[in-house]
Amino acid sequence: MKNWKDVVIRLADKGSKYFFLDREDYIKRVNDHLNDGETYEKVDLQAAETNMNQSIMNWVEKYANEKGMTSKLANWILPKDNKKPGNNYVNPKAHKPDKNYPGRMISTGCAAATKNLSELTAIELNKVELKYAIKDTNHFLRIIEEINQSGDLIGKDIIHVSFDIEAMFPSISKDIALQECKKQLNKRSDNSAYRQIKGTAMGPKNACAYADTAINMIDEKVM
Repeated sequence: MKNWKDVVIRLADKGSKYFFLDREDYIKRVNDHLNDGETYEKVDLQAAETNMNQSIMNWVEKYANEKGMTSKLANWILPKDNKKPGNNYVNPKAHKPDKNYPGRMISTGCAAATKNLSELTAIELNKVELKYAIKDTNHFLRIIEEINQSGDLIGKDIIHVSFDIEAMFPSISKDIALQECKKQLNKRSDNSAYRQIKGTAMGPKNACAYADTAINMIDEKVM
């Protein structure tokens, strides 16, 4: 199959199915997304890379003195010499045959200049407590169990309702998203400082050696 020049094999958007697509049809599906002027604009590659690198460096410089921004973290965020732009590809939606299996545009960033900054953003946003967000199946089951145990629904008629946002990711307003992210991140800010007065901290480089040495007095008596 690797030698098939006129066929593109793509993983389905959901599930474990695969699509065997005519290459010309696949290219058209990708271009249908990229030609959406409200979502994408064509740019000069070199200029875009330069602007992106400069924007990241400016960001690191702006927050260089913020709590938690160490020199090690700053260097990790800064663009690397082996960076390269991400690629776009489309995964057909197997669960929507009535719409001729529309594709979901995926933009990779595994080696992009924004890779580490993107990872840092994800780490911080995942710390935010969102009242209406379901993290995974186990979280959903816990919510159902809490509702059942509360007894709030006993004797009531229940209507199951679900909503779907079509093309959710590319439809999100950047202004609204940044405003809400800042709002939620600021909620977790706590400038309180604490000093440990009992025992020793777990985490510093000397912690293990310090603890092992201290416990030696017990070892000598027991052994």
